[in-house]
Amino acid sequence: MRLAIVLRFLTGGQTVDLATIYHVTRKEVYNTIWRGVDAINKELEMPEDLWDDPVKLGVMEAQFRSKSRAPSWVGQVGAVDGCHFKTKNPGVKVPNPRDYFVARKAEYALLATAVCDNDRRFTYWDISCTPTTHDSTAWAQCSLGIRVAERGLPGPFFFNGDGAYSAGVHMMCPFNKTAHTDFDWVQSSNRMAIECAFGILIRR
Repeated sequence: MRLAIVLRFLTGGQTVDLATIYHVTRKEVYNTIWRGVDAINKELEMPEDLWDDPVKLGVMEAQFRSKSRAPSWVGQVGAVDGCHFKTKNPGVKVPNPRDYFVARKAEYALLATAVCDNDRRFTYWDISCTPTTHDSTAWAQCSLGIRVAERGLPGPFFFNGDGAYSAGVHMMCPFNKTAHTDFDWVQSSNRMAIECAFGILIRR
């Protein structure tokens, strides 16, 4: 029954309808939904040693390289970006609810910093920063960003980000200069996986 509730909720069922159909309280519907979400998250949790394993990183790098428009593009193991997800005013559940208000969008939101592989599958995500945080700051403060800053990545591997990130040994960013238009085009085309991944998630 719990699985049925979760599936029906994810496909658009309303809590009142679910409570009536399965003869449970609305509170039990929400408890069941969150148990289902927790179970899914646990199943999808990435292994902590992924970024320390040169073999696994090598497989991810080969996937990006095989689809790259430039054969010289070598070393990418992930595309990184940040994305706002609209939410309700969190109210008293957080110390300062206004920290979650994005004025330019006139809405409350959560900021997700995420990395994906070439098949647009998320390999890392973090929602610990408020939505007004700059993408580069959010990356520097998330667990993966801190880990990479302190220990780097094994081998010549790097992440691929847009102009909001700071270029470094393990972060590739565009030059945004006319003299490097060709490089920026290749760099951008190899970063599109994360744009697509967020797009797919939002549509769902």
